[in-house]
Amino acid sequence: MTGATIGRARSAATAAAAAAAATTTAGLLALAAVAAAAAATAGCGKPCTLDGSEGQALSLEFDRCQAALQMGRYLIVEYVLDDGVSEAAQLTVDTMLCPIEPNAELDFAGCAFLGRTVPDGTDFPAVEMGTVVLFQWGGVGDTIDGEFHVLFTNGNTLSGEFRAELVDRS
Repeated sequence: MTGATIGRARSAATAAAAAAAATTTAGLLALAAVAAAAAATAGCGKPCTLDGSEGQALSLEFDRCQAALQMGRYLIVEYVLDDGVSEAAQLTVDTMLCPIEPNAELDFAGCAFLGRTVPDGTDFPAVEMGTVVLFQWGGVGDTIDGEFHVLFTNGNTLSGEFRAELVDRS
């Protein structure tokens, strides 16, 4: 089973989020619906998931996720394929701009970036709004646990859950 097939319970909420994203207020409500659906299914499936309507345009398949702290500042969560080249998604959080507190919701604007590395070069659309939450956060060698939810400027959504040992990549 791949990361793209996990979380079927979130698919309905994700589709509703994309449909409701016509205005900023509706977009925030849509992200809340996606977050609620994700919380309702927490603990199901494997510890790393990617799901959302953006999966209709781009492949969200991955084999594993990993987490690293780079230069003592950047938290990087990667959803990688074992081909040695591709990343279905890479979440980067600048922990100097947005200090991380467990269970605190971080606004994507100004401190987080979402990208991908695939052979054909396709990338995600620009993020209109989004949030990142770390439920468990510690130092290098500890397990981090969290999730993110974004609404892209094209109206599509992407949500991810992650749980991985944090390694140093300085």
